[in-house]
Order: sequence, then C-alpha cells, then structure tokens
Amino acid sequence: MVAAAQLIVFIAAGVMLCSLLYKIYRMKESRRTVLALMGTCAMVLLAVSFTCFIFDHNQVRESFQLLYTLLLVQLFLRLLLLLALCYFIFEYFEFNSFSTRLLYAFIAVCVAVTCCILLFIPLNSSNLSDFVLWWYNSGPVRVNLNSKLWSIVYLACTGFMLLTAILLLSVKIVKAPALYRKKYLYILCDLVVLSAGDLLYVYKVIPQQFCYHNIFWFLLPVLLYNSSFRHSSGAGNSMFRRLVFDRLGSPILLFDVNDYLIDLNTAAADLFSISVKHPADYKLADFLRIQAGGQIRRRSASCVEEIHLRTEDGKPRTYKLDYTWLKDTAGKFLGTLLVFQDITEMKKMYDNIEHVAMTDQLTGLASKYMLDRKITEINLYRNYPYCAAVCNINGLKIINDGFGKTYGNLAITKVAEVIRSTLRTGDFAASDLSDMVLLMPDTTVENAHRIFSRIAGKLEKEHSLPFVVSIEYGVAERISPDTDMHEALDRAKVAMLSKKTASSIAVHENILRSLQLALSNTEYEAGEHIKRLQLYAEKTGKILGLTEDVQQKLMLLASFHDIGEYSISDTILLSTEELLAKERDEIRMHTIRGCSIAKSVPSLVPVADAILSHHEWWNGQGYPNGIKGDKIPFIARIISVADAYDAMTHDRPYRAAVTNDQAVTEIKKGSGTQFDPAVVEAFLTAAGNDWK
Repeated sequence: MVAAAQLIVFIAAGVMLCSLLYKIYRMKESRRTVLALMGTCAMVLLAVSFTCFIFDHNQVRESFQLLYTLLLVQLFLRLLLLLALCYFIFEYFEFNSFSTRLLYAFIAVCVAVTCCILLFIPLNSSNLSDFVLWWYNSGPVRVNLNSKLWSIVYLACTGFMLLTAILLLSVKIVKAPALYRKKYLYILCDLVVLSAGDLLYVYKVIPQQFCYHNIFWFLLPVLLYNSSFRHSSGAGNSMFRRLVFDRLGSPILLFDVNDYLIDLNTAAADLFSISVKHPADYKLADFLRIQAGGQIRRRSASCVEEIHLRTEDGKPRTYKLDYTWLKDTAGKFLGTLLVFQDITEMKKMYDNIEHVAMTDQLTGLASKYMLDRKITEINLYRNYPYCAAVCNINGLKIINDGFGKTYGNLAITKVAEVIRSTLRTGDFAASDLSDMVLLMPDTTVENAHRIFSRIAGKLEKEHSLPFVVSIEYGVAERISPDTDMHEALDRAKVAMLSKKTASSIAVHENILRSLQLALSNTEYEAGEHIKRLQLYAEKTGKILGLTEDVQQKLMLLASFHDIGEYSISDTILLSTEELLAKERDEIRMHTIRGCSIAKSVPSLVPVADAILSHHEWWNGQGYPNGIKGDKIPFIARIISVADAYDAMTHDRPYRAAVTNDQAVTEIKKGSGTQFDPAVVEAFLTAAGNDWK
C-alpha cells in the first residue's frame, strides 16, 4: 500500500510538472527562463527520487558511489531551486534596494561554498563513505567528525537561503493587500515545510528510504507560477466585480427571475434613494412605475429606452436605459439588468449639432440639408400646386469689399429677417449658399410676386445700414404633381439671374454712391480732402498736358482712390500710436479692396488699376505689388504726389500738420525714390503760390 501510494505521488507530480513546463514553454515573459529552470530541476529531482524508490537502499547500500551520485544530484538540484527561488523573489517581487542586492550576493557566495563542499567530498574515499552513511543511515553511526562537519556546513548554507526566502516572503505578505496575501502565503508554507523536512530527515525522524519532503520541492515551481501568472481567484474575482460594480458611474440594478430587486450599485442607490445593504422590497413593475415615473413598462425582451429622471437635488437629467434580459448559455431566463447611462450632456451636444445641421447659422433659415429633405418630401407626397422662389442680395460682393464683411452679413441677416416676418403658415424658407429659397404650397406665380413685392417694400424702408439693401428674385411654379421640385427651383434661379444681370449696373452705382457718402462722413476731413486732391490733380494735369480723357480719369481717381478704406476699423485709422505689423497690413489691403470695388462698377473700371497702384513707389518699394517706374499707371503717380502733399499739410490723428515749405522739401526729397521726378516738377510748378 505504501509503495502504491508513493507511485501515485510520483505520477501526479510528474503530470503536474509536465503541465507546468508546457505552460512555461508557451509563455513570452522574461520570467519564463527562471521558471523553466526551476521546473526542469524539480523534474530531475523527481526522477532521482523515483530512482531511489525503484532501488531499495539496502540493495545498493554496498555501492557508495551510486548512493553518492544520487545524493549529490539531489543536493545540487536543491541548490539550483533555492538559487532560482531567491533570484525570482528579488527580481519579480520588487526587492530592488541595495541591501537586498547585497544579500543576494551573499547568497551566491553561499551557493559557491556549498558547491565546493559537494565537489570536494569525492576526493577522499573515507569522507565519501562517512558522508553517505551520515546522510542515508537510519540509525546512529560513528562517523568521521570532519565529514560530518561538511554536512553541517551544507545544511547551514541551504538553511540560510531558505530562511532568507522565508523572511522576504513574509515582508511581501505584510505589504501586499489582503486580497493577494493568500498566494504568497502558499509559497511561504511550502518553504517552512521544506526547512522542517530537511531537519527531520537529517535527524532521522522520518524514514529515509523515500524523501517524503521532496514533494514540497516539486510544488515550489508550481506555486511560484500560480503566484506570478494566475492573478485571480474566486474570492478575488468576486471582490473585483463588486468594486467595478460600485465604482461605475452609471446606476445599475439587478432583478432576479421573479422580478425582485436583488442588487444595485452605489450610483443607483443615490439616484433612487434605495439602500445598498438592504434593497427595498421592489418588484420590477413597481420600480418602473414609481422610480421611473411610468415612462416605460416591463419588457419581454431586451431594449434601449430614453427616460427623464430627477436627481437628489431636483435637477432634470436624461438617461439612456439599457433594459437587458439575462440568459444562460441554454437560453433560460435568469433575471433583468437595468443600466442607466446619463446622456444629458450628450443629448445637449446632439441637439446643438442637429440645430447646426438643420439651421443656417447666419440667417436662421433652414439649411441646405433641410432644403433637400423638404424637396424630397414634396416629390414623395406629390404636393401640388407648389411654387418655388429664389432671391439674392444685389451687390453683395461690392458691399463686402467696400463696407466690410460685417456689413455684408448684416445685409444678409436683414433680408432673412424680413423674409421670416413675411412667411405664411406652411411656407418654407432656406439658405442655399448665397441664395435664399422659398417653397410655397398652394401658391401661384402671381401670389408669389405679390409676396416678394412686400418683401422688397420692407427692405426699401430699412435705414439701419449705410446703404439700401435690395434683392432680385425669380419665381417658378411646379408644372404637375409628377414634376421634380428641383426643376421648378432651377427655373426660378435662372429667372433671378436674368434680373440681376439687367439691374447690376444701376445697383452697383447706387452702392458706390452710398459707399462714397459713408466714407466722406466718417473719415477725418474726407470730403475736403477729395476736393483739394481734385484741385491739385487738375492743375498738375494741365502742366503735364494731359488729354481730356486722361484728365477725367485723373479726377475720377482723386474722388475714389481710397474707396477701399471704409472697411478698416476706426481704431486703426484714427490711432495715435505706432501701428502693429498686422494693422499696417490691414491698411495696405485698402488698395486691393478698392480695386475689387472699382472692377465691379463699370464707371470705375478705367481707374481700377490706378486705385490699386496709387501707393506704389517710383523705386519699387511701395505696396501692394512693389512695381516701379513706368509700370505704375501715370495718373496713379500724380495722385501719389498730391495725396502725400495734402497729408503732410493737414492735421492727422497721429501727427500735426507741417508748413508748406516743409512739405515741399519732403516732396523734393522723395523725387526719384517715392515719386516720379517729372510729376514732382510739374506738381511744384502748378503749386506756385496757390496752396502755400
């Protein structure tokens, strides 16, 4: 029976170690090498013990060499296991201080000394026989004191290594959370049993025919593997699940198969004022009726609902309820899980995004996306009669260039406001890029014209802007219920564009006059400045012998050379301090904007290039394009001199006026660099004493 039990132990240990070595082989971590060494040593130790089990000691007692070989292998294997154990504890249980490393070095010295002992014994046959008899003998025997001393040294070294491992593991157990102490405790118990087993074996308390305590050497790598790589246990998993359950921000409730509330987390307890330790005697139907305000009922399947609840402080919140039926692998119903996810902020964000997608942010009218949906709806339901209208603000580009983008947006907003105030019930208005679209049910073309006549009349009476806002529109009726509404919309747009082409010249001239008037009312002495500039230009032109046509262009340029300045902020134009680089760039842009405006108005097209170039220098250091010499339009060179002279002889926000003589001196200095020398000579000749 004893032999059978021993055989079963060997087989079980062998299977366990083979399984461990297979798992280690599949590992990819750095600890794999150490564990593989320990597993291999334990496997060989098992084989040696099994050999001792097969050959009875009495049968081989006469052969000291065989006994010594078996003993030596066991002792070496134990040394390797202890060394690997200490290394594992130092490296992977985070004992990385200087003192622990010094201790490990001392352990290595102990291992070296012990190895020397084991290797020195075979050199002396008497030592060999005495050592073997001392280790294996089952009773007291007289042995050489010297050989017994070697055995005691070996036991002391291995005992020190075991004691070190036990102490370090004890420290680890004390520092580790209670949840993790058990797995370290198993290793500690194994080491204690190993130490006790060696002592009992040496003092012949346990039978020596089979080293029973070797079983605990076999267990050592298995326990290390479990402590390092199997991080979870049943109790640990349960605790972690509870921690996760309670720390989830979303309220969670669990109902059993009979619909009784059996568990909930802290968030749910706070939201519904239910005790976690003593859940109320709630059934699912009662909970949904009372706590959820009857917004949903018991479901026969999993679903997702949106409900509205109030928190403890009375604030309304929106929740997404995941109503889940829990089933096992066989599909049998086990209970109901309710998860409430707070989506209040997400819903606000979604509503904002939806509003942005459905509404044009500038006009407040429906967006292009909503326009397409409306047209699809009209086509789908074959709504008829239906009228489409497209309107567009006249001269919007020249408004943006001359008055600035802000005024352009104000014009768009004003038109949209008037359209909204004129809409009837059922009418649909949307913004489509620069156009505004109206879709009017049960409306004829004549009725649509009357509606837009009212809109145009309201805009004519609007005086909040420095210019008159006008629109052109086109109207088209849906031919039949089967006609695509896009076709009517296209016809309306063509009609609108035809009207804009016919009226664009007059519209642009009106806006230009409004811009010129606004500029003269806002710029410092703008009206007088233009009159003086026209006087200088006229007299200089006569000295230069300009033709009548060029002279007219020169007068036109004198009037509109700074037409692009209106959109510049007064804080920049009237600044008394040195301008920043970006502010200087903003001022220099007025020539480009002025040129763009001039090209939009037929009467100013002849002087558009001169408006662009009237701040260019004769030597090419001016702006905006840095052209020089004869490449600068001739009339622009004349206005450049006249404008500089007038600016110097009249007060400006950033400096006081200078005398006529000082201004003339500066003009002469700029001849050949900033100004055309021929123009300077003609200008000074024309000046004489007339504008001293």
